[in-house]
Amino acid sequence: MNPEPQETQETKPRSTMDTESYDYVAQWEIKFGKHKSSLFKDVPDDYLKWAWNNGIINNEKVNNYIADRLDL
Repeated sequence: MNPEPQETQETKPRSTMDTESYDYVAQWEIKFGKHKSSLFKDVPDDYLKWAWNNGIINNEKVNNYIADRLDL
């Protein structure tokens, strides 16, 4: 009798992994600009789109969060 394999980070469906990482990024503080010290989840969409369009953020997880949040 073999026990059921446990779900690990490697075996989780991709969408679950992505959602978890985006939720985590939403709790990070933004470190620049007029929304400095705000959580990413509280930053207005237009400001995030401006940062995205101007290449301001060089963090892949944050860029993925913005792309998912704004459907880019």
